[in-house]
Amino acid sequence: MTGMPHLDYIDLSYNGIESLESGTIILESSYNNVYLYNNHLTSIAEGALVGNPLSCGCEITWLVTNSTYMGQLDDDTACFNGELVSDLDPDLFEMLCTK
Repeated sequence: MTGMPHLDYIDLSYNGIESLESGTIILESSYNNVYLYNNHLTSIAEGALVGNPLSCGCEITWLVTNSTYMGQLDDDTACFNGELVSDLDPDLFEMLCTK
């Protein structure tokens, strides 16, 4: 999906998506959002979500606190504010975001 600079969001939730191949979603603006809730994702290829900085709040605790998942991220994967995901503190996420 490319060439849609005015697209605010795309909701691909509940579509039974199992994997995302490289280049599947390339957003042209940092204001775009992609929703993939409740799919069957088991693999996301490197480069599948090009140009998609993450919102790095408690909603990514599952990622930051899992060393296996963190090890699969590119070194330059960044949050919306520019902070590298690899620099996020899993202990802080555990303390502030889990009940």
